[in-house]
Amino acid sequence: MNGAYEDELAAFAERLSDLHIAAGRPSHSEISKRAVSVTLAKSTVNDALHGKRLPKREFLIALVRVLVACGDNKDTVRISHDDPRLADWAERWNRLARLEKERRRVQQDQPASYSLPASPSIEYERPPRDASSHQLEAAKEGLQEILADLKTYEDRARDEFRELLDEKAQVEAELRELERELGQQRADHAELKRKIAKLERDRLRLDRQVRELRQRLNEIPTERLALVEEQNEILTRQHSNTYEWGRYETLTRERIEAEMDAVRGTLSKEITRLTDELADSARKLAAADLLIRDLKNR
Repeated sequence: MNGAYEDELAAFAERLSDLHIAAGRPSHSEISKRAVSVTLAKSTVNDALHGKRLPKREFLIALVRVLVACGDNKDTVRISHDDPRLADWAERWNRLARLEKERRRVQQDQPASYSLPASPSIEYERPPRDASSHQLEAAKEGLQEILADLKTYEDRARDEFRELLDEKAQVEAELRELERELGQQRADHAELKRKIAKLERDRLRLDRQVRELRQRLNEIPTERLALVEEQNEILTRQHSNTYEWGRYETLTRERIEAEMDAVRGTLSKEITRLTDELADSARKLAAADLLIRDLKNR
């Protein structure tokens, strides 16, 4: 990723340098004089042209606007902000800014190398016993410089030591927090394993119950069929019994009616006979009466 940024920055600087050449290589004073609302510092212009660093977006657009105006031999203000050439350079800047941001992120993720601050030299040449006042003064000044350098080094070392202690304490605090979270995660993991084991047991139990119930459901139609057949047999027997009883009642009724018809026939004949006999007796009585009257009249 770092190489991608460096390559893109080099290509960016090369294109910007080509634009500067196409504009007639205007001097810095001319570029500065043509700039509108943005100060184009010489050092920043040189850094941009040589690919040392990526300038700010507003700076780049202002510089490109000046170079385009120089190439077109126009005033800078006549180069519209909507000019497609400015849009192309803005897109190049956006692409480079994304690469630079990614490079910084990668650099931050990598562990920083550390080396102790460079110790100052404390080599000191002692003046001879017969040294002159000038030599003694020079030796004193040399010692003072060494002491000053050593003091500066000590202060820097102490500051860095405190910074390291603070960073170490922060790292240890973060480590403890991560260990606490890890312990909690392990506890959660153990609890999760217990829940999974319980769910596995429940699943086995439910599987067994489902199998048993499925088997029972498969048996029910057979049992229902047997019961229906038994019910049909009972109904058939009931129907048969009902039919026989009805047949018996019919025959009995027919026999009784036949007997009654016979009795009625006999009675009718007897009545006819008695009627005839009664009529005959009446005739005989009438004849007897005539005979009696006739005898009386004699």
